[in-house]
Amino acid sequence: MLRMIYPEAVLAGGFLLACIALGLSAGVYKSLPAAGATTDLGGLVMAKLNELAEQLNQITTQLEKARVEVVERVNALVAALEDVGLPAEAEAALEALKAKAQELDDLNPDATEE
Repeated sequence: MLRMIYPEAVLAGGFLLACIALGLSAGVYKSLPAAGATTDLGGLVMAKLNELAEQLNQITTQLEKARVEVVERVNALVAALEDVGLPAEAEAALEALKAKAQELDDLNPDATEE
């Protein structure tokens, strides 16, 4: 009885291995690039870096514009209130606002001329 089961088991095992090999081959084949298509990884990375640089430049420009606007408004407010007698709370709030504007200004150090 063992002799009859053994050849069938070997045949079934061989069939199973063939199915696994065929599945792996199909998976590897599908993961390969299409015929004639070349993947330029270096070009792709450089394109992404260029996109990132452009986005960073846009954000930097926007932040610089906002910084200038905030500093200008604080300076205008200070100038408008120079001749006005302010309560102590208003003076403290104005000084705190000037300090915050200076903190914003200090985030991007001014260029120094050498």
